[in-house]
Amino acid sequence: MLIGRAKEYQYFEDLYENPESKIVVFYGAKMLGKTAFALDFVKDKPYAYCYVKSGGEEFVYEDLKKTAAKLSASDKKQVLILDEFQNAAHAPEFLSKIKELTNYGNLLVILISSANTWVETQIVHAFGKSVTAIHGFYKIKELSFADICKMYPEVAADKLFALYAVFGGVPGIWQYVQTQKSIESIICKAVLAKESFLFQAGYSYCVDGLRDTGVYDVILSAIAAGNTKLNDLHKLTGFNRAKISVYLKALMEQGQVDKILSYEVPKTQSSKVGIYEIVNHFTLFWFTFIFPHYNELIVMEPEVFYHTYIAPGFMAYTDHFVKDVVKEAFIKKGYLPAESAAFSNRYLGKKGEVELIWKGENGFCGVYAKNRSARVGIAEYEAFLDTLKETGASFSEYTFVSDKGFEKKLSQKADGKLHLIEFSELLTLVQKD
Repeated sequence: MLIGRAKEYQYFEDLYENPESKIVVFYGAKMLGKTAFALDFVKDKPYAYCYVKSGGEEFVYEDLKKTAAKLSASDKKQVLILDEFQNAAHAPEFLSKIKELTNYGNLLVILISSANTWVETQIVHAFGKSVTAIHGFYKIKELSFADICKMYPEVAADKLFALYAVFGGVPGIWQYVQTQKSIESIICKAVLAKESFLFQAGYSYCVDGLRDTGVYDVILSAIAAGNTKLNDLHKLTGFNRAKISVYLKALMEQGQVDKILSYEVPKTQSSKVGIYEIVNHFTLFWFTFIFPHYNELIVMEPEVFYHTYIAPGFMAYTDHFVKDVVKEAFIKKGYLPAESAAFSNRYLGKKGEVELIWKGENGFCGVYAKNRSARVGIAEYEAFLDTLKETGASFSEYTFVSDKGFEKKLSQKADGKLHLIEFSELLTLVQKD
């Protein structure tokens, strides 16, 4: 079994065990391992595979017919995998013909697509009423940090965290990462070297499936630079808000950007309406370090570029993802319910932010996890308490997470309500199976 895909195996196994034929769309961004998963799922099952090629309508139907012919007569349920089926969008009878196949035997049809926006907004236009033949849609997600740790158990947790900040939970990108090398060497060879795949295809990966890439470049660059509110993007880019909203929606459909809503607290008027953040790690890395200095990268050696433009801000960049690891650790410890993984659990206040907030049995709980490059002291403690007061909620516990330790005065305050945790402890906790 592939690591981190237990839910996917269960979902498709349930469909396979169902006595009726099923047609399911399995979609998500490129390089998440959709095809690898599907082929692993059917390795002990009778199946046929076809990559749907762009071509004439009759060519598509003929290819489908040839693939279906490979299915053998069997009492067992058979699986038909049709990869990148959006390429058949110009063949309006495509789904109808698949439906006909399910009428002649017990069949599970897995329709794979990397075109998120097409699946979510255009599939009905392409195939009309025949989309009613589809029984379900499953959108695959990136792997978690814990999953990455399971993939590379021999690598130190702090090093994996730094690499996770760059490459995220995208299995297809990690295949280019030589984890035994240093972080600097990995970034130089996998991303900055002119002959590397990610140097040549990195930008295309970030804007894959998007039109008017020049507009997206401006928006992604602005968000990467910290302009996360719609009004900020409007002022910076000069685009009207309606236009920006359309482009942001497309980026959200592609899994590149997400709108982060503030956790609901008693004083909801104290929180921001919402902010936009780049959630794909590699895209954030590209538009933080590579895109703004692309001209320099072309003429510089990778190592020189790394020390000039990446190294000085790399620690601050990785701070973006501390809250994600903290959340995984707290879910593992049972402080947070597992379903919290699907929500931001962040309070976005007008005075400050609480990286992790939830309502416990005895009141609200909050977590400070901002800056790993400096010790946490009384100044951060008092500013955080001001933010907590802004929420209007009663806090029974609050936790400070640091990578550089805590000032003595703050350590002396630690009690049943205030907890101080080293970030390294949480990394180790998440890494442990």
